[in-house]
Amino acid sequence: MHNNRSFFLLVALVFCFDFQVKSQINAGPDVTICQGETVTLFAEAEGGYGTDSYTFEVYPYQPETYSGGTPVTFGGNQDDQIAGPFNIGFQFCFFNQYYSQFYIGSNGWVGFSYNSSWTTYTSAPIPSTSSTVPKNCIMAPWQDWHPGITSAYGPPYVYYKTIGTAPNRKLVVYWYECPMFSCTTTRGTFQIVLNEQSSIVENHLTSKPNCLTWAGGTATQGVHNSNGTTAFTATGRNSTQWVVTNESTRFVPSGIKWYTGGYPGGTIVGYGPELVVMPSSTTVYTAVINLCGGQVFSDNVTVTVIPQDNAGFGYGSSTLCQSGFSGNPVTPYPGGIYFATPPGLSINASTGNINLGASNPGTYTITHITQGSCPDTASILLTVVTSPSATFGYPQPGYCVTAINPLPVFAPGSSAGTFSATPPGLVFASIYTGEINLAASAQGTYQVTNTIPPSAACPQVVFSTMVQIYSVPPAGAPIQGPTALCENPPNTVFSTPPLANTTSYLWEMSPPSAGTIQGSGTSAMVNWVDNFIGTAYIQVRGVNDCGTGPGSPPLQVKINPLPKETGTPAGPAALCQGAGLTTYFTSGSAFADHYEWTLLPSSAGIVVGNAQQITLSWSASFSGTAQLAVRGVNECGSSVWSDPLLIVVSPLPLQAEQPSGPGFFCQGGASGNYTTQGVLNASGYNWTIDPAGAGVVAGSGNSVLVNWDPAFTGIAGLRVAVINNCGAGPFSPPLQVEIAPGPQVSAGNDTTVMFGASVILKGSVQGGANPVLCHWEPASLLLNPDVMRPETLPLETTVLFSITSTDAVNGCAASDEVLIEVAGSPLAVSATADPPSFCAGEGTTLQAQALGGSGTGYQYSWLNNGVLFSNLQQPYVIPDASTVYEVRVFDGTSTVSALVSVEVWPLPHAAAGEDVFLQTGSSVQLQGSASPPGIYNFFWSPADSLINAFVSDPVTVPLYTSNLFTLLVADTRGCVSLPDQVSVIVQGGLLNASPVANPDTICLGSETMLLALPFGGIQSGYYFRWYDGNTLISELPEVNVSPLVSTVYRLEVGDGMSVIERNVPVTVLSLPVVNLIAPGVPYEDNTILACVFDTVTIELPLNGVSYLWSDGSTGNYMQLRTSGITFDFRQIWVVVTDLVSGCFSRADVNVLFNFINCSYGIDERMVLKDFVVFPNPARDMVCIRLMPVASIDMHVRLYDIRGSLLAAQDFNGDENNPACMSIGKFPGGLYLIKIETDSGCYVKKLIINR
Repeated sequence: MHNNRSFFLLVALVFCFDFQVKSQINAGPDVTICQGETVTLFAEAEGGYGTDSYTFEVYPYQPETYSGGTPVTFGGNQDDQIAGPFNIGFQFCFFNQYYSQFYIGSNGWVGFSYNSSWTTYTSAPIPSTSSTVPKNCIMAPWQDWHPGITSAYGPPYVYYKTIGTAPNRKLVVYWYECPMFSCTTTRGTFQIVLNEQSSIVENHLTSKPNCLTWAGGTATQGVHNSNGTTAFTATGRNSTQWVVTNESTRFVPSGIKWYTGGYPGGTIVGYGPELVVMPSSTTVYTAVINLCGGQVFSDNVTVTVIPQDNAGFGYGSSTLCQSGFSGNPVTPYPGGIYFATPPGLSINASTGNINLGASNPGTYTITHITQGSCPDTASILLTVVTSPSATFGYPQPGYCVTAINPLPVFAPGSSAGTFSATPPGLVFASIYTGEINLAASAQGTYQVTNTIPPSAACPQVVFSTMVQIYSVPPAGAPIQGPTALCENPPNTVFSTPPLANTTSYLWEMSPPSAGTIQGSGTSAMVNWVDNFIGTAYIQVRGVNDCGTGPGSPPLQVKINPLPKETGTPAGPAALCQGAGLTTYFTSGSAFADHYEWTLLPSSAGIVVGNAQQITLSWSASFSGTAQLAVRGVNECGSSVWSDPLLIVVSPLPLQAEQPSGPGFFCQGGASGNYTTQGVLNASGYNWTIDPAGAGVVAGSGNSVLVNWDPAFTGIAGLRVAVINNCGAGPFSPPLQVEIAPGPQVSAGNDTTVMFGASVILKGSVQGGANPVLCHWEPASLLLNPDVMRPETLPLETTVLFSITSTDAVNGCAASDEVLIEVAGSPLAVSATADPPSFCAGEGTTLQAQALGGSGTGYQYSWLNNGVLFSNLQQPYVIPDASTVYEVRVFDGTSTVSALVSVEVWPLPHAAAGEDVFLQTGSSVQLQGSASPPGIYNFFWSPADSLINAFVSDPVTVPLYTSNLFTLLVADTRGCVSLPDQVSVIVQGGLLNASPVANPDTICLGSETMLLALPFGGIQSGYYFRWYDGNTLISELPEVNVSPLVSTVYRLEVGDGMSVIERNVPVTVLSLPVVNLIAPGVPYEDNTILACVFDTVTIELPLNGVSYLWSDGSTGNYMQLRTSGITFDFRQIWVVVTDLVSGCFSRADVNVLFNFINCSYGIDERMVLKDFVVFPNPARDMVCIRLMPVASIDMHVRLYDIRGSLLAAQDFNGDENNPACMSIGKFPGGLYLIKIETDSGCYVKKLIINR
């Protein structure tokens, strides 16, 4: 402890010895500035700042704890009181004085001196020398607090405590929840914290409220020195109204004073580490720190002031001429940078020299910036004026003496001065305007001069031009240009030498029908009228203001004709290969002196001659289609090519290959498909069978069907020959086909046996020399099904037995059936379809076979998905998809049903590939395909344009016309696809087209596609126009049409060079006419009205058509009947197909059965003269007795009241033997009996009692 105190004293002595120790403060380096500039000086103190000034700061809220410490009690009522002194616990420096004790004012301040008058409760602004304002204190905040109010928080409300360890101890004085005077429920919480080493005063405001109703509601936060002359306050909180919560602030010592003139005798010019100054001359500034205990530290900084440059300048004049010279500006500081605004002045940035000729007229601000130590800037205004211009001219180079006096025209920026002319002879109307007096001037050429005198800024300027004074032009000179041209020449230029005194030229041509001539100079262009032939005359005249001169000698130009288009060549258009020489001729071409013929392809033959008639020498090896065209020729050129004549050279038929197909059949009317390889250019095939009666060939293509005669047996030979336009070729080698005889089998005669009886079937076989095998079905009902005469098991139901006899050597077989009816067997039904499987679009015949039951009056009901559609035993159906049909059979007592399935095979899909483009005379391989994947037969047409029309990817013959190829495919089941087409477009050669309608024959209401199929010509220039009569219907290469009558459509095809026309006929076939409602039949809308007792028959004529009715019947009529006792409504349709054209119509009609349309009903009062029903009511039996006049045949039906048929029975009786029906199984109730005879139909009510 002793050593530390000695060190402190030693340091204090050193400070006393030299109180201006410069190492404790640094005022920064010396500074040099330009006169008029400001500079900021910075001083740094290494040992801390003096406390004679403070800086107020706000920082993140971090108060000391509000707990512990010594409570403070104020005197009296503790309001407006001062407590203390109290020990700080360490030395604290405040305004450069050390203190060890402090006082607490109840109104929120801590001080280091005491004065009893400092108890005022109303805050005041500081600094203040007023005796009532506390001095030498910290106010945080000073306002009227009342720590004498009793509450849950106090008193006491004020505490102090010293915390921490040296040298970083703190004195904490805090007010906690202290009430305010007047607003006693409003409380404040805040702290004043004194820091030992740094002398920083902290002020933590946890809650600083306001009391606006007392003492103005103001408060002061700051530090105040001992004499009231200096204070530092929080911003905006110097005796003002304010509130705050959770805020930490502090007053940080920043005590540096700045002096000029030295310390201590100089002048104070500022406080704090920074000082902003602007001295007018070099000045020394001293930074001084006064510390507690009297220590003083200082440092000097010199600010050197340099005089400013003078950038002033001038050009001797503020206005300069564009044609003048500016020179360098006069300035005391040459050099630097020069620039001007706005843009437009060309100035040298380094010297200030101005290029006036390159500058735009206008007023500019020119600025000069010096580049010395202290640069200066100066600006002046300078105006550049336009140089005077004397440029001018007259509107024309010369004038007629009789014209209106001309005035000069001045260039932009030019003006008139004084005008003069040389040589003498030109007279001005005014020398100041330049107007020439033409009438007073002599003819000649003159130089006219415009002179503008000098001005203050610009020199004199002069400009001269030439002008001529003249009279009417001379006669025109001979015209230069062609004197002979061909028809429709291009525009032609003619010229003439220039004429004196001429300003323009007048060109003329006759006759006007030759064309038009345009031009007003020494040359002109003639636009000739198309197709003009003859002589034209051209003349030219000179023109000036004095008028038009005499014409030139006329130039004769002869237009010679081109040859005109010829007609299509005439001659044979169908030849056979090796035709030799044939002759062709043309109708001729006007103005032609000879003809040019062309044959495509050139390999087809040679043209002999160049006249209207020539000879073609055909190549012996050529076959196919050739094109022959012709055009006229003369010295001017040639006409367009004629439409070509298409010449078909058919090849001689070759020998066909041996047919392929089945070579063995069993006798009995078999059939087989036979094929021979397709031959190029074949138009058909001639098939023959030897012997002729062995069978019949169906078809004339390379694939045919042979129907073998059922009675024929033996070996037959099948041959084929190729046919084309040139005849028939040799027959192929024969295919040997064997038709083997088969056994003739009989199952015996149908018979009836009793229930449970057995029977021996009586099968037999005749014919055939070979052993035979036999088999009966159903085998399960036979003791031995493989013998000729088997015995059945006891039979309980009617059975249809079948026997099959097979030749053991050749396998040929035959079958027969026998019906064994079992009396009293239950009702049974079987259902079949013939065929059971077929292609989409085809149909099948459903067949129901009912056995047993009552054995008479079977009623059939066919249903599809539960919907009744037919009452026939064998309806014909065309289903869209595979279907299961149900048939129900009623025999008057019971009902049974059976199911039959039919399979509909989907059609394959044919794809003919993408359209193909090829050069004329070329071949191409088509790209056909079929889907789904499988094995298919391919059928292309037209076959004569293909090497082999029965492969998927056939190769065409050389093509000279565009073609439309059609592909059909057939799968292994025989299903044939819909057709698909591909176009093959031929390019090259003359423009032509082979349009088609696909199809060319349609049924009324159907649609066909017209295809242009152009070839040759300029493909990029193709255009199309389709006409129906004179009506344009389309401009596309393909168009769909639906004509109402047979129509010939006209096609126009052009390629920009030529146009052709072709016709395409479309035949429209009429539809069958169907009328389902006959004359005299009652109907309403489309509904026939019938009596419930009626049988409705709709009958249509047999006139070469087929029928398919909604119930599956295929005859020309359909019958409808109901139960006869209740209402019924039927919807029927029929499809009628023309057997020749295949066109069909569909008609629909409804049939309503009701009692309204009956001429008699079921009136119980009606007297039944023919019948008596008894007993009625009945129990187990009901009988019908016939009267003497009644028919002996009657049909009796029993219905319930809902119209359901319960029982049916047919009787043959007389008046002595009544017809009786058992009714014991039916419950009691009301029933209806319907009795039908040849004489009528009656209904009688029947009551059954139980």
